[in-house]
Amino acid sequence: MDLMRYALRRRQLHDAGVHAGLRAGIHGQKDVGAFSIVMAGGYEDDVDCGDVIYYVGTGGQETAGDGGPQKCDQSFEHSMNKALVKSIETQQPVRVIRGWELRSLYAPKEGYRYDGLYRVRSAEMKKGRSGYQVCVFKLRRISHQPPLPPARLLVSECTPRKREKRARDKDDEAYKPPSGSSTGRSGACRLGRSSKRRICLSEDEDDEDGGW
Repeated sequence: MDLMRYALRRRQLHDAGVHAGLRAGIHGQKDVGAFSIVMAGGYEDDVDCGDVIYYVGTGGQETAGDGGPQKCDQSFEHSMNKALVKSIETQQPVRVIRGWELRSLYAPKEGYRYDGLYRVRSAEMKKGRSGYQVCVFKLRRISHQPPLPPARLLVSECTPRKREKRARDKDDEAYKPPSGSSTGRSGACRLGRSSKRRICLSEDEDDEDGGW
């Protein structure tokens, strides 16, 4: 599927080989990594900054990805969350699709849109809006791809400069690393196996072209 190509239904994504799951937001294998994700408003704690995404893993809802509040904690032991964790290790690119139900400046007006390749940079357990622990994965878009479509105006006073500032503010403030975390060039960092587990790579490493 070409970059920015639209699909009206999830079945079309499946048939085109872009995203195999008809309902699941994550497609991958726990021992290989994630192949693709769909952002479609299924989790209240997702944050979309365009080139940077804070994507909430799966689990903890009555019906996975139904857009409702969390009912219990998520876990990195879920097979699809494990797939995204594995992608931090492999650094293989992940296809990202945005859906019209996503509450984001970058969501398409209708259907689904393939928005290119991202790499999973870190994973962290965070307390979500509903008070439960959620797995938060930070993805960064790989450089040297066609740019994303212009962000849609969701509020009347929105200007390009304000949109850029909002995206920077969300990137810097929405999910701050816990104090004492190390993200230097020494490589991956892991802070135990508790609910505050953090897995990350150096944020100043350059992204390069790549694909599955």
